[in-house]
Amino acid sequence: MSKDELEDQLDKLTGVAQPDGVSAVAAPKKRRPAVETDVDSIELTAAEKAELDKEAAAQVSKELKAEKRKEYLAAAKQKLKKQTLFRHGKDETGADTELVLITLASHTPCLTIDGMKYYPGRAYRLSPSKAAVVKEQMYRGELHDSEIHGKNMKDFYGQRPRNMVINPSTPLPAGMH
Repeated sequence: MSKDELEDQLDKLTGVAQPDGVSAVAAPKKRRPAVETDVDSIELTAAEKAELDKEAAAQVSKELKAEKRKEYLAAAKQKLKKQTLFRHGKDETGADTELVLITLASHTPCLTIDGMKYYPGRAYRLSPSKAAVVKEQMYRGELHDSEIHGKNMKDFYGQRPRNMVINPSTPLPAGMH
């Protein structure tokens, strides 16, 4: 088919006539000779695969190291913030801390709260909520110990027997005027 015949057919199909001198069909371009390539037969050589494996390993290692650095930096910042706040008598939330001396019953070697061990005879700076829990546990341990061994709880509270005057005619002990 000639170029003129193709243009006539195109005009019929589209309903649009082309002006003279303008061709709706482009002149055929010179094509390079086709190189026949079988797409299914393209394979990487063992050396290329090894090189790509090394490159992938390097990229993964770099990404994982960046994540680890980011995690460590966040943990280090949190630790420094906590230490700085505790130096100023505050906990992580900014609440005032309380100094608590741990005193435990004879049967209790230590208190463990949230994985942290608290040993008797030592003072710890604790947040208000944790201090309340520690105090309650110390009290309950002493209460249990007194029930088991038959101790008087007044001894636990440091109360001593007093000379009480019931009858006003009874003289007061010396020094109590």
